[in-house]
Amino acid sequence: MKNITTGIDRLVQLIHDNEKITSEKAAKELGIAKDVVEDWIELLEQEKVVSVTYKFNKMTVEERKIDEETFKFQQNKHILRKMLSNVKLTQL
Repeated sequence: MKNITTGIDRLVQLIHDNEKITSEKAAKELGIAKDVVEDWIELLEQEKVVSVTYKFNKMTVEERKIDEETFKFQQNKHILRKMLSNVKLTQL
């Protein structure tokens, strides 16, 4: 089975690799519009995957420190969503 990586997956990995990163820098590194990256960051914040701070109108994001059980739950939820979206795509 082929491993599918989404833009959000790449963003999460970038945040993990950098500990803290601005939305502007993340957008440049990913080659994606800043507005799109900021939308993704807001979704990740809602899912409690990242923490966001604002300083001088700059969005900075970092991994949310969570325990192992919460991490596994979030990871499984993300995998399930990917699987469901793949099922929906194959049904089109």
